[in-house]
Amino acid sequence: MTGTVTEGAVLPRVEFDAQICKGCGVCIEACPEDIIEYAGTFNHRGVRPTQLVPDGLVRCSACGNCAVVCPDSAVTVDNLRKHLHYGKNALRIGDMHYCPGCDEGTVHELLAEVIDELGIKEVAVGVASVGCTVFAYRYIDIDWQQAAHGRATSVAWGIECQHPELRVFTVQGDGDLAGIGIGETFHAAARGDPTVIIFLNNAIYGMTGGQLAPTSLMGQVTSTSLAGRNVKDHGYPIVMTEALALQEGCSFAVRTSVHDAPSIRKTKKYIRQAFLNQAKNKSLSVVEVVSACPSGWRLDPVDAHKYLVEHLFPVYKPGVIKEPPGGMPR
Repeated sequence: MTGTVTEGAVLPRVEFDAQICKGCGVCIEACPEDIIEYAGTFNHRGVRPTQLVPDGLVRCSACGNCAVVCPDSAVTVDNLRKHLHYGKNALRIGDMHYCPGCDEGTVHELLAEVIDELGIKEVAVGVASVGCTVFAYRYIDIDWQQAAHGRATSVAWGIECQHPELRVFTVQGDGDLAGIGIGETFHAAARGDPTVIIFLNNAIYGMTGGQLAPTSLMGQVTSTSLAGRNVKDHGYPIVMTEALALQEGCSFAVRTSVHDAPSIRKTKKYIRQAFLNQAKNKSLSVVEVVSACPSGWRLDPVDAHKYLVEHLFPVYKPGVIKEPPGGMPR
């Protein structure tokens, strides 16, 4: 669906890729004009993709929310009046394998945008461990190194020792970073490694079947805590980012989310500031993204984001936890 000129008014260009769309519905929820609907036919994925309602372009403000929140980059919006483009970044490649509504795809898009806009593609190296992030190399066209489960920060440190000119970052889930990799994570903060850690916290082991994670909530039911998490059997949830911020080698720590368009835009700013802090202060930067796992939580994508706000935010409060020396980078 593309824009046209009608009675002197330039309408936006809005395109929905029905082949990529997984029918998660987050764009419908995000549209302030209520002009997005499910199509009447199913695509090859067996879901009904989204589309604009008839004459939707006439009412479309080209705010870009639908493209911003789409975790699969299946929506493109061009605001012809303001010359703004929302959609897949040039560094983003491939179709996401993540479950419908998974926030990992959104974080990949933001990473691609920041790396591209900062002009660091040629020196950027991503490190991903075992987990839902393990195939990150398929989606951002830069150099990548895979690490064993929980060892991403140690592998990143090794790369930095040999090639200090590179801009190294990790993409890790909570089971990886706060579970098997908790020792490596704290030592990276103690050493002050110049690494950017992108930490996706969905309070569950998403890839391996929805087991209890170090960050799972009190009372949370998982495949290994059928009666809910309790202190006697499982202890309390580990609040990682605050703990890392206490270490002298961590100079920037922030917690954010990607559950709606304003939060996504804020998260992009934080990721950008983390890379700027990496260059300026040569020490650890941590961006925790409180994320939804619709499959692991047994919720549809829209309800998963509501659950995130109602249940995860009280424990994992969004905000800047530690500002770097000299204030927030610009």
